[in-house]
Amino acid sequence: NRFTEHLPLMGMEEEGEWVEKGSWITYSIQERSWPFRLVLGGLAVFLAAILYSFLHSHPQEVSILDTPYNLLGPSLNDYHQGVNLGGWMVMESWLFPNIPLAHAGRKGLAENQEWNYIDRMRRLNIDAVLSMHTLWNTFIVHNILEATDPGERLRSLQKHGITHIRIPVGHWIVEAPSEIPAQYTLDPGETVTYRSKGYTKDGFVTGGIVYLEALLRMMKKMGIKTVIDMHALPGGQVKKMGYTGKWFETAEFFDGADVWYKDGNPCSSPTK
Repeated sequence: NRFTEHLPLMGMEEEGEWVEKGSWITYSIQERSWPFRLVLGGLAVFLAAILYSFLHSHPQEVSILDTPYNLLGPSLNDYHQGVNLGGWMVMESWLFPNIPLAHAGRKGLAENQEWNYIDRMRRLNIDAVLSMHTLWNTFIVHNILEATDPGERLRSLQKHGITHIRIPVGHWIVEAPSEIPAQYTLDPGETVTYRSKGYTKDGFVTGGIVYLEALLRMMKKMGIKTVIDMHALPGGQVKKMGYTGKWFETAEFFDGADVWYKDGNPCSSPTK
């Protein structure tokens, strides 16, 4: 008993013989004896039984979005389903293709960071404080400071089983302004804090913390947890890389780390 199979040209095998036929080859194989076929059939039945048992003891859900918890059985009921809220508290130009000023730099990422966007607006006499606060107040929910309804976007996340939201923030979110434009001058007796509107000493807009707090309150009511990601550190935590608020040729955040480490206090922080 012999049979033939047509296979793509692959090379020689230990058994059988190749007969060239154009770009294909005919491989003649000696058919295996009946004991071999019996063992092979039994193995196939055994594997099918195992698969059937697994499928019935671990029911698969139709949609990962609708029911994210039972996909691999009860042991993963606590698995976290998360999404990232990029571009909100740390503006990244590639997420805003329709804002020309966010892409006006000729050197790509090196000149198209959030700091550059703010600087261009200021040089053009555009109210950069108003612009950034408008972004923060409308990016997720329209007028998030006064909204009582989470809106369609957040309800959609909840509907699809999202349990966690990651929010990248920059260090300026907890910095008080060193410069306050006239239109944002505080009333007599008010204290300048990181909630005040203005510019930090290195040119970022302050006051974004109030919008983050508004979202956290909304997330709490919805039962969604939040991971705060310190995405941009002062001086830059990575060199020649975008998406940290400002382009840095060196990772200046770590300057002097060896000195702090040697002072005997493992909890040392920068002296400046």
